Amino acid sequence: MIPKKETKMEKKNYLILGSSGGLGCSIVKTLEEKKLSYVGTYRNQFQRLISEVPNAENNITRIDCCNPLNNTTLDNYEFKYAISTVALSDVDKAYKEPLISFKNNVIANTNIFLYCASRKIPFYFISTNDIFSGQKNTEIHEVHIGPVIPWSIEDLPVPQGVYASHKRAAEEQLLSLSAYTNVPLTIVRLSLISFFSSGANSTFIKNVLDAMKLGNTISALTDQHVAPTFVGTVAKTLISIAESGENPKFLHIAPTSWLSRYQFVQHVEQTVNKIKPEYIHPGFKIVPCVLEDLYSKGILTEKRPQYAVLEAFPGGLVGTLEEEIEKALVWYFKKNIV
Repeated sequence: MIPKKETKMEKKNYLILGSSGGLGCSIVKTLEEKKLSYVGTYRNQFQRLISEVPNAENNITRIDCCNPLNNTTLDNYEFKYAISTVALSDVDKAYKEPLISFKNNVIANTNIFLYCASRKIPFYFISTNDIFSGQKNTEIHEVHIGPVIPWSIEDLPVPQGVYASHKRAAEEQLLSLSAYTNVPLTIVRLSLISFFSSGANSTFIKNVLDAMKLGNTISALTDQHVAPTFVGTVAKTLISIAESGENPKFLHIAPTSWLSRYQFVQHVEQTVNKIKPEYIHPGFKIVPCVLEDLYSKGILTEKRPQYAVLEAFPGGLVGTLEEEIEKALVWYFKKNIV
């Protein structure tokens, strides 16, 4: 009997699932800058990734992670780490199409983890700050309506809404499965300052900048506090932690300060005025509002957490929220994409 010839797998540093989204694209770009090899997956869209990182075209493959990943082109590679950004992150779409949300947020990432576990690839799952509903967990659940208290990794998530519930369901599923394997799993929670996503919808900061350029009025919440991190900082932080060999069970990537949505927009305007003052149309206005206004008018259909601010990971690369906004805007105007 002639022995079966074994195919030698090509070694790669990273497997990036969902590489065509805002975070996935930024991770790929960081890997290119650091000259770290990778394979990225996408399902529907990749043009933005190719325009941002021309070399990426030779390192991406189309895979639908809602199906098992075994017996795909990924079998041709040996990976050191895997990072999944696969998600349906449009909160209102998740509310309107919960089955699609469950498929993309839970089933897809379960398939990815099972594949990584079978191949002993340390896995970083990108979750969200939205799993914290604004209820601070002490000995009992109490509604937190006072000053913002950042959520630590010891706090128990109490999600509200479809998107947050599905993200938490994915966390619980992966944590349960990881009990049966010694493959490292890290749950990464964050909120992003990003200028594009893998879907059709624009991002919050992009909407603000468009209104600023056109002289439109934008409504901003005074009763929702946020602490997003520039997508470029998140990408660098993730790669830095993976390369250090650290595999914390939970990782919160967040700035050391936070702002209300209204203050956030004000700070964006102040920063743009410093970087590129001619960009701001004289007709631009910021109008304060509260969550109940947007619910009653049907502008928002799904509940949003008011205090989903995360406690920052010590020793990370993230500064204050004001610094993250400035880093994001410097990048934005430098790219000449306005």
